[in-house]
Amino acid sequence: MSALEQLQKDLAERLEAEDFFSDIGVYVFRPRENLEATEIQGKIDESLNCLVLKNGKGGAAVFVLMPLADAPDANVPGPRLEISVTIRIQEIPLLNMGADGTQKSAEDIGLEVLQAIHHFIPHGISQMLIADKDALTPSLEFPPKITYDAKFATFHALPRPAKVATPEINGSIPSAVVITCATAAATIYYTLDGSYPRNGNPAAVLYSVPFAVVAPVTIRAGAFKTNLQGSDIAFAEI
Repeated sequence: MSALEQLQKDLAERLEAEDFFSDIGVYVFRPRENLEATEIQGKIDESLNCLVLKNGKGGAAVFVLMPLADAPDANVPGPRLEISVTIRIQEIPLLNMGADGTQKSAEDIGLEVLQAIHHFIPHGISQMLIADKDALTPSLEFPPKITYDAKFATFHALPRPAKVATPEINGSIPSAVVITCATAAATIYYTLDGSYPRNGNPAAVLYSVPFAVVAPVTIRAGAFKTNLQGSDIAFAEI
């Protein structure tokens, strides 16, 4: 599971662990199939409309939206990501304040979300989550639901992957072009038609011995090895 998937799941579990949310539906909004988004929204609406009760209560729900990731720092290895995540709080006041309702307003729920998540350090993320400047933002987009978005941000540095060395193409003798790679036991593919040199490309040739070309031609070469990121692509015009 990726760090972003784990983050979304952990935030929902963090809220579920708090007594305040014992009667409030908590959901992860991450559809994996075409119809799943509708199914998740249907479950949220069932909680909001008191059709499905949690510990005998309904009328309010919170759900964790999929995280966003920006790369604010140019040319940083990894790269270093600024991750933002939104937890949406909704209630239908007429039901939420009724006999089967939680009696907890969207504002109260939003403040509890901020307290539960602010300074939380999720598994696999480099730094703690911080409440955003616009920490609790109301929305009029979903009538008759009262809606607030609680927003958080954190930083996470992705590890710099180990990469195969860029191949070197020696075409000084067109009748015997030589391609080498400094990474031991790397597999090298080359193309002569300008396409990407990789396994699975019908135009790519697995390099094994020096080969002849007819000038003018552009040779592109890439090197690959299991458990390493593929090399940058070398090219030579002969």
